[in-house]
Amino acid sequence: VSVSRWAMRYLLQWLMRFSRLLRASGRHTWSPGMHEAGLIRDLLHKISRLAADEGADRVTRVGVWLGALSHISAEHFREHFENETRGSVAEGAELEVEVSDDVGHPQAQSILLRSIDVPE
Repeated sequence: VSVSRWAMRYLLQWLMRFSRLLRASGRHTWSPGMHEAGLIRDLLHKISRLAADEGADRVTRVGVWLGALSHISAEHFREHFENETRGSVAEGAELEVEVSDDVGHPQAQSILLRSIDVPE
């Protein structure tokens, strides 16, 4: 079962608002001050909440999009994801990572949760 369009739209709107707040505060990038583990924990919190909304106790697949200016490679993201998801609803989930090379994309500095799959 995939997450509803409503849930994905809500999450994307939240991420866009967060991105605008970062720009307004003068923080234009995901800097070392925003440690990767913290980003993954925040993402995991969203994944857990979406899984709970679907009545699922585990997630089988997670799809993320890394903006061209997000300053993290797919391999590095995978490492952190594997470490941070141990003991969580996303432990063992297949991870699909799409990496953008479009530095002009409006979300180029972002890491976006694109989708999650949960068992039926």
